[in-house]
Amino acid sequence: MWLATPNGLLKTSVARNNFRLIHQINLGASDCRGITEDPAGNIYFLNKALYRWNTRTQACEKLSDSYGALALAYQDSLLWAGDYTTPSLGYELDLRNNKETLYEAADPKAHLAYSILKTSRPGYWLAGLNQGLAYIDLKNKQVIPFKDYGRFAQLQTSQVNHLYKNNTGIWLATNNGVFLMNEQEVPIRHFTTASGDLPFDYIQHIHEDRDQHGVFWLATRGGGVIRWRPAPGAKQLSESRQFTTAEGLSNNFTYAVYEDDYGKLWIPSDEGLMWMDK
Repeated sequence: MWLATPNGLLKTSVARNNFRLIHQINLGASDCRGITEDPAGNIYFLNKALYRWNTRTQACEKLSDSYGALALAYQDSLLWAGDYTTPSLGYELDLRNNKETLYEAADPKAHLAYSILKTSRPGYWLAGLNQGLAYIDLKNKQVIPFKDYGRFAQLQTSQVNHLYKNNTGIWLATNNGVFLMNEQEVPIRHFTTASGDLPFDYIQHIHEDRDQHGVFWLATRGGGVIRWRPAPGAKQLSESRQFTTAEGLSNNFTYAVYEDDYGKLWIPSDEGLMWMDK
């Protein structure tokens, strides 16, 4: 369709919009971060407060007025959400009785939960914080400081943006590179630019390639996306290839990497959502 306008001639086309707005805050920023799902298919998300979207009825319901932040997880009718307040690390909402329980931060300086990972111990979750790590004890409703940093003292002051577990161990995406923990949740490796294992240190998210064994995709804060094959031994160097705006990305500030059923990568960034053929 051609349109004659005071600003010149425009050529337009009509196409189906594949995206649908589920929820938006009209006043101020609509800052939607954490998202999780229950076995029934209900979607829970943080958009300042905590909401539930019923995928069957399409109804969206506010569950709590507490100011939710980044981390969000579901287990056995319990929701655990990080918050922005200094005294507490986050809160638990029991969906069976709507009881809300605050979890006081173990360290006032480490009060933002960015990522949560269930451990092998029932009722214990590992939390990645703005400074280091902590355990969330669901049974006793408390935050327990993480102490087993060993020779990796830098991890204690690093911002842990994402936790990912596979057969090798637990991978930590931080602002100081990538750390690897063993099954006992003890740090054993540190991959950085200084060690020659990474081209960029500020890592936001880790995705393991579904088809290529040993390959990860890393989202970064300012360094685009990295295809990374970590070295199996400490005396070997990792392999990496960095993709930035020079290679066609719309923006170098990327937040996650998700892979669809067709092997395509979806990457949220400061310039919208990108699609990448790996």
